[in-house]
Amino acid sequence: MPTEPNATLREISTRFVAWGLITDVDRDLALTEEGDPADRPGEYDWAEIVETLGVGVGVSNDDVDDLEEAYQDLLEDLAALSDRTVSEVELGEDEDGEELLTFVLDGEEYGWEVEHIAPGQLDMLSIWECVGDLEPDDGRVFFHTRGDVDGEWSESLYVLATPAQVTALREEYGLELDPV
Repeated sequence: MPTEPNATLREISTRFVAWGLITDVDRDLALTEEGDPADRPGEYDWAEIVETLGVGVGVSNDDVDDLEEAYQDLLEDLAALSDRTVSEVELGEDEDGEELLTFVLDGEEYGWEVEHIAPGQLDMLSIWECVGDLEPDDGRVFFHTRGDVDGEWSESLYVLATPAQVTALREEYGLELDPV
């Protein structure tokens, strides 16, 4: 995962407004909720920043108690980035007995083939392969960076932005995000 920025949440959020990633209203709401920590450099890592400011979602492959619930939370968080709605999330099997995650996004049904290598862990590869299904039709797409621990894919950061916005993030903060 990217290194922590040497800037405050307030400073970063002001740049996000300038680049059109968030509105003034979104920034002000986030800063009010965060309070004093928003003015301390290094207080937030990138996953916390993009989640707090509503432009991204961090995903971990830590064990979860309920996979279906974890997928529902993840899908809802990703869809919320573009004011979309996810419902009817179910983890089951297809006709061949393969694991299948199904859900409804704004009234349209989707199905993702998933494979859980370890019990209680999200399928990071399937999420990466399919997250584009949740992209809006406004020019924003998902960009991604991943973190590895001992050579294993352990976490992902997804940011919904335009290519120009990601270029600005890269140039200003060194945040390396690749298109999904």
